Amino acid sequence: MSTIQAFVLAGGRGEQLGVITKHRSMAAVPFGGRYRIIDFTLSNCVNSRVHSVYVAAQYAPRSLQEHLGLGRPWDLDRRDGGVCILLPYTGRTDSFWYRGTADALYRNLDMLMARDSEMTLVLSGDQVYRMNYGEMIRQHRRHRSRVTIAVKSVPEADVGRFGMVGVEGTRVTRFEEKPATTDLRLASLGIYLFETEYLMQRLREVVPAGRYDLVLDMLIPAVREGEVTAHIFEGFWEDVGELDTYYNTNRSLLPAASSYIMDRRRPVYTQSEERPPAKFGATASVHDSIIANGCRIFGHVERSILFPGVLVGEGSVVRDSILFSEASVYRHARVVRSILDKRVVVGDGVVLGHDEPAEASLGRLADSEVVVHTREGLTVVGKFTRIPAGFDCRRPVMLDSHLSEDAVRAGLGILSGVSA
Repeated sequence: MSTIQAFVLAGGRGEQLGVITKHRSMAAVPFGGRYRIIDFTLSNCVNSRVHSVYVAAQYAPRSLQEHLGLGRPWDLDRRDGGVCILLPYTGRTDSFWYRGTADALYRNLDMLMARDSEMTLVLSGDQVYRMNYGEMIRQHRRHRSRVTIAVKSVPEADVGRFGMVGVEGTRVTRFEEKPATTDLRLASLGIYLFETEYLMQRLREVVPAGRYDLVLDMLIPAVREGEVTAHIFEGFWEDVGELDTYYNTNRSLLPAASSYIMDRRRPVYTQSEERPPAKFGATASVHDSIIANGCRIFGHVERSILFPGVLVGEGSVVRDSILFSEASVYRHARVVRSILDKRVVVGDGVVLGHDEPAEASLGRLADSEVVVHTREGLTVVGKFTRIPAGFDCRRPVMLDSHLSEDAVRAGLGILSGVSA
């Protein structure tokens, strides 16, 4: 019997990231100059000696599938165990998307049973954190728990973002899902450890009855029944599902920041792109930034993160920004407080963004009802969009993906920032 297996929920859309997640799932979003967000969860598994991992994908899964491949960078290309990507399927008589987190597990019960594991870790693929699951597993065994959840103290201002729990000793006695106000200060981190038999039993009870949510329909009832214990986690953890949180968590990796995300003893693994070393021209200057392989820098870069293959032309300034792979900023442009997706082209003399934070609502994409907000005053440009020379936009905006220069000139696909 395999001791433990992991089930990673990686199908979330991440709508608060706007155009960044239009063509990729939240778990596949680039992070930190070379990683994808899911790399942190997978690396935590491998570093904790959990080598049997299922990844439940759903929304826009292609980018995630291409990134994971056979799992070799994480040492998960194994005959016994390894990584397995699970997708909703179409049968002869039915087809469906997962109707919730509990439903994603229920629809894959045969896979959970196949490895005959004693315990099942249920994890999220859209969080940035380092954690040794072994400590949680040992506590779970010591207390002979049915369910153990990881919790962390959070500031009062953040309680509305999380499920908040009350704890007596190690026993969870209360669970309030994203309350407007509460006296509770321990947040559930979306990291759950189940006895596998108990998990399967509860799934068979709730999902056929039309209850599909892991927290509302399984965990909260289990708390009422006294089945849940808490594992207090004091390390770095962040849910990066909001635009400003994603931006600031990335920038916490910069050399001048006091980051606790990375640790040489417990590395974060990822697919590596074979590119030449970064090139710095005679006119280049770089300060407090992360510059990935394959970048060509001829302008000024400050407090920014550049993914592989980025070009910054002569006379251009990139400040307080994140540029995804192969984005190009041509000559004498200015890019400030911006996130540029893959292969965005910024023409000569373009001005994007403003130095000062400005709270704004960036509007909604055509296929979404969610309004994207920013307190940092960010400008966000979708992948493959081309911004024409001389374009000047000094306010928070979101530009859709695949826009031509003519479309940008005409104002098509540009969601203007409106003061909140």
